[in-house]
Formats: sequence, C-alpha cells, structure tokens
Amino acid sequence: MAVTPASQGKRRVLYGFNVAVAITVAFLLLLLVNWFAVWAFSRVPAEVRPWLRYDLTATRDHTLSPQTRRVLSQLDAPLELIGVFPEGAAESRAVTDLLDEYRRFDPRLSVRTLDPRGDVAELRELYDAMTADVGDASAAEKLDEAIAGGLTALDAVIEALGEVFATLETAAGELDATNPGESGGLQVLDGYAGALAGWLSGYESKREVLRRLLDSPLPPTSAVRADLLQSLQELDAERGRLPQLQNQLRSSARDRLLPPAVRDAALRALRQLDGVLATLRPAREALSLARVDPEYERLRSVVQSAAFVVVRSGERVRVVSLEDMFDVDAAYAEPSDDSTAAELLPTRFLGEERLTGAIVSVGLPSPPRLVLVSLDGEPVVGRPGRYNVVAERARASGFALLVWSVVAEPGGSTLLPPPVAVDDDAGPVVWVVVPRDLGPRRRVGTPR
Repeated sequence: MAVTPASQGKRRVLYGFNVAVAITVAFLLLLLVNWFAVWAFSRVPAEVRPWLRYDLTATRDHTLSPQTRRVLSQLDAPLELIGVFPEGAAESRAVTDLLDEYRRFDPRLSVRTLDPRGDVAELRELYDAMTADVGDASAAEKLDEAIAGGLTALDAVIEALGEVFATLETAAGELDATNPGESGGLQVLDGYAGALAGWLSGYESKREVLRRLLDSPLPPTSAVRADLLQSLQELDAERGRLPQLQNQLRSSARDRLLPPAVRDAALRALRQLDGVLATLRPAREALSLARVDPEYERLRSVVQSAAFVVVRSGERVRVVSLEDMFDVDAAYAEPSDDSTAAELLPTRFLGEERLTGAIVSVGLPSPPRLVLVSLDGEPVVGRPGRYNVVAERARASGFALLVWSVVAEPGGSTLLPPPVAVDDDAGPVVWVVVPRDLGPRRRVGTPR
C-alpha cells in the first residue's frame, strides 16, 4: 500500500498523542508514588525515620549528628522550638531547614516559625511567656517594686513642681496688676517660673518614655532603673535641683528688699515642697539596691537582634541568636583590617551545635557550671579580661560562669579556695585551666 501524505500526518498525530498519554501517565504515577512514600514515611516510628532518608550533600548538611539524635531520643518532657526571624533573610533558610530536620526526627517536638513583621500578637504572647519563665523571680519582683516606687516618687515631684509653678505664676500676675512698677520682684518670680517650666517639661517627657518602655515586650528594666535613678539623684543629691530650689526660696522669703507678695509666694512654695524629698530618698535607695537579673538581660540582648530561636521546656527557656549560629571558618580567619574582606570570608553553620546545646541545657535540673581557672592571677573576664568572648558564649549556652584565680594577685603566693568543691554533686561542672600567656594583642580563637 502506498504511503500518502495524509496517512503520514495521521501517524504523526497518533504518535504524538501516544507520547502525551505516556508522559501524563508517568507523571501521575510519579505523584502517586510520592504520595504513598510520604504517607508511608509518616507512619514509620520516629527513631527509624532518619535511616530511611539519604543525604547526598558532601558535608551532610541535612543529617542530624548521632549526638543530636541521642539527645532527642532521650527527651522525657515536651520541647518547643520557635524560630523568630524575617522570612527571606539570608541566614533564615539554613535555620528553617535545620528546624525541619528536628521536626522530621521526632514529630513530638513542637516546631514553628514567627515573622516579627507579621506575627505581632503571637510574638507578644511569646515575649510575655519568656518574661515569666526567665531569671530570678524574687529579684525581678524587687526590681519591679523599686521601679514602681521610683515612678511614684517622680509623679510626686512633678505634681509638687506644678503646684509651685502655679503659685509663683499667680503671685507674679497679682504683683504686676497691683504694682506694675515693681520690676525686681517680677524678675525674681519670672526666673523661678522659667526654670520650673523647663524642669516640668523634661520630667514629664521622661516619665512618658519610661512608661512606654515598661509597656513594651520584654521591657528594658535595667535601662529604666538606671535612667530613673539618675533622675532622682539629679533631684535629691546634696547639690541637686530640689535642695537648691529650697535654698533659693528661703533666701527670697527672708529678703526684706523684695515686696511682701514675693516673700509670701516663696513661703507658700516652700510649704508645697515639704515632704517631696522625704518621698524621693527611700525610692532612690530602693533603686540603688535593686539587683538586675543578668539572665534576663542576656535574653533581652539576644531578642533585640530580631533573629533567634527559642528553646522551651516547661518553665526553662534558652534563646540562640542566628548570629551565633554562623562563624567565620577558622582556616580563613587571618587578622585583617579590611571589613569588606571579612564579610566575604566563608562561614560555617553551627546551628545544630548551638540548638542541641540549648536543648541539653533546658533539660538539666540546674544550669551547668563553667569554672575558668587562672593560675597566674591575671584577669580572665571583665576588663582587661582575655576570655570575654568565651565567657559570653558560655552564658549564651546556658552555663553559669565562675572564675577561680588560684593566687590572690599576679605573681602572688596566697592561694584562694575554689568557688566549687571538686566533689560537688549539685550539677555538672566543667573546669577549664586557661593558658598563662597568650602573647600581646592576641585574641582567643584566632589562628596564628
């Protein structure tokens, strides 16, 4: 039979149709197989799942380490991992993948992410819960009481200064109406009123700022305490504003050269100020004695980065910032003054190490202790401490930091007792003996 152009066209259409059907059937089969695999994988016991997935990356980026698996498999209390970071951030992808790995290994874990730009209500609820869980509750309560007392004292000062200002303004108006030629008395009253108007404006603004800060999530109680204490000291110190104002008013009240109306106004203003200093002094003393909880302040410092992961178990909380999950590769960390070059250095992702450490920390009945031992008496932390970065990392990981200088002073021979007994069984203790000399201008952790 002769092949005609028409029959060739039909064959091409038929072949094309067969190919399209075959591709569609293959695609549907692939979807079916994928759905069945996901369904079957979800029914596999959690401890077996990691063995059914294979990580093809050279550095095993999508595989939890055996240590992490062992920690997760031994959990006996509910655990919550909450990632807080903006969607689309450069570092968030690796952290999101890591959180997914934790969730895949054990579906009992509560894992979620929040975007600070959109999940405002949920974030506020999280902040309130962390505020209640973190730190020394007794110290926090005393600090809150001291701040409340300080604000009450500031309210009393503002009220008294307002009454004094009104008294002096009224006296100035009456004096101007009855004796317009009395410029000396008017000048004295206007001088008082001008100073008081500036004080009132400044303290009212400060009071509003402090109240706004206290109403914010995770309020900066340390900064509020410091600012409030400074204001009360400014008012109540030996040469503070209120004692100076009282002395000036007494002087005006006794000045026979001033009109009687001015002296009477000064006496009334003094009576209105009576008792204000008696209110300020106990409030100032309470603020001075109130203790700031370092654990709460560390939590706030991490949360301020707006990119972190919260690890919660019961009432124990640890927060790991995304910044701490990335570190410049030590092999390339040569000292350099070129900030641009530093930004381009390859980084290592330490997210699993940091998160697993936080999980272990919240599972302990008491925080582990790290004792830095100095054999030569030189400062280890603080100023000019050599291990401030190490100390801060240890605190961020949930360690209670202790320092033991074996000798009382550099080059001395007087031995000091350790802060923790060697056979102490109240919790895990890690002892680290620091080197005697790191050399000039040498940073810990920087290769030579």
